[in-house]
Amino acid sequence: MNKELSITLANTIDRMSDRSIKFTMMPDTNYWFLGLPKKLKPRQLKSYWLSQEELDWLNQQEGRPISDTEWEKYCSELGDLGDYAPIRIVGSGKRGRQRKHLGQIPDLYRQFAKIDNGLDLLDFIKKYGPLTDEKGGDDAENLLDQAKEMRHLIARADKFKRPQPASISDLKATVSLNARTRVIEQTILPQTLLQALWLQFIYTPVGAGKLLKCKYCDEEFWAGVGTHRRADAKFCSHKHQVLFNSLKRSNPQLEKRK
Repeated sequence: MNKELSITLANTIDRMSDRSIKFTMMPDTNYWFLGLPKKLKPRQLKSYWLSQEELDWLNQQEGRPISDTEWEKYCSELGDLGDYAPIRIVGSGKRGRQRKHLGQIPDLYRQFAKIDNGLDLLDFIKKYGPLTDEKGGDDAENLLDQAKEMRHLIARADKFKRPQPASISDLKATVSLNARTRVIEQTILPQTLLQALWLQFIYTPVGAGKLLKCKYCDEEFWAGVGTHRRADAKFCSHKHQVLFNSLKRSNPQLEKRK
């Protein structure tokens, strides 16, 4: 059955039987900005999201909390956004021929997190497709905020060697009973690429985990400490190990695959 749910790092990840994220990216043939002020170049479009550390730093400079007026002045000094209106990235509506599967790029979330301006965001969407399912197109400023927040959390995870709090809402999932093991299994189904990237961040092990390639499907997977696969694992899942061994009996050449 299907159900709507939210996922948080603290109480869900360790209960998942399969951490692989199934999502297919289908970019349009072209994308462009809609509502971008003429005096603002795409590379000048930045995120104004501030981490708690940055807010604390600003407050320390003033010796008191920043007022709304001072905050508006601070933002205007970073870049003139013109009259407020969502700046969106829209597609042509014509699907390109190339499809990409998220499982082939297990660290795509890190590429997204490096985006710090509108031009790089546009290039990312041209390559991988829309990040949200908003009818009017992707909100560029919101996505730049999301990228900066993820960049901040990645830096903290790398520094302190432990997972950072993160949450995703409005996900879908399938819940089924495995007839062989009699275990209830859950599969998370992200509805947008942005959700899938946050899931990648949440599911990626912190510390000694490493990327390996599955001998059956050729997709990369995490193995080692902090994952559900041994450091010397050759398959991304038990299911693919069974399928590979079954094929190997009828085709000995598969044994030679690295």
